[in-house]
Amino acid sequence: MDEQMIEIEAESLEEARELLKSRIPEGLDLLSEQIISDGKPKTVNAVADTTAAAFAKAQSEIPPNAEVVEKKELSAPGLKVITVEAFDEEQADLNAKIYGNRRFGTSIVKSLKLVTKGRKGFLGIGKQPNQYEAELFKQAVVQFVYKAKAKISAKIGKKETLVLAVMAYQASHGSLKWVGEDANKNSFNLYDVGQPAIIFVPKETLPHLQKDRTLWSRVKNPEVYAEISEKKKERQGTDSLRNEVDSLMESLLLGAITITKLETLLPGEFQVNVVETSFHAKIAVAGYGTVKKS
Repeated sequence: MDEQMIEIEAESLEEARELLKSRIPEGLDLLSEQIISDGKPKTVNAVADTTAAAFAKAQSEIPPNAEVVEKKELSAPGLKVITVEAFDEEQADLNAKIYGNRRFGTSIVKSLKLVTKGRKGFLGIGKQPNQYEAELFKQAVVQFVYKAKAKISAKIGKKETLVLAVMAYQASHGSLKWVGEDANKNSFNLYDVGQPAIIFVPKETLPHLQKDRTLWSRVKNPEVYAEISEKKKERQGTDSLRNEVDSLMESLLLGAITITKLETLLPGEFQVNVVETSFHAKIAVAGYGTVKKS
């Protein structure tokens, strides 16, 4: 079985993700996840002619198995009589609707009656609008707060991780072009890499990569490796380094590479390893299969 989909429910998103980790069979990896519900409280407002109808309408919009945390009436239904000015009935109806929506949030004009006729004036001078009496029906507005369990859908399977030696080239327009090369001499533009990738970066290239916000945001161990690049000399010749490479790798990379194990790399994410030079990066990629896993 290459890939499979599983769904996890829990009280919170954090709990669901922890539960997901425990459900992934040994030898398989998390390839992707989709959040179906984040487990946070949600709000639903509903409007109707009566409070009961508004509550029923709001209830119908709540997902199955969700728990109603709070429900309340924001505005009770009722009639309101107002006076509006306009030069004709159509404009009076519009003015009444605008007033009702601004004042009550939602309302319906039930009736409109001319109470005072305006003046036409002379050549537009002294012109005055008509006055209309409008009966507004203010609808009921209710609010429900509900909470559904957090739910995620995850794809799990065998994850193919790229192992790349990273090089930076000056592009014609002046910016840097980032290229990763695998053990078979295949080249990848780092911007286009969609798989999880372990990348080996020469120490002199690392500061430039850190300045590329788009790429560096995909690095899952940025703090550690900014620190490692400054403390490389303190790590030279350590027993832990010697235990991570075989005799060939040790002779070529001693003091030049430090590998930290990360629990999970999702598609498009990078794990950075700092090496001495681009030559060491290529040798590290070629011999990565010999690195011992702790």
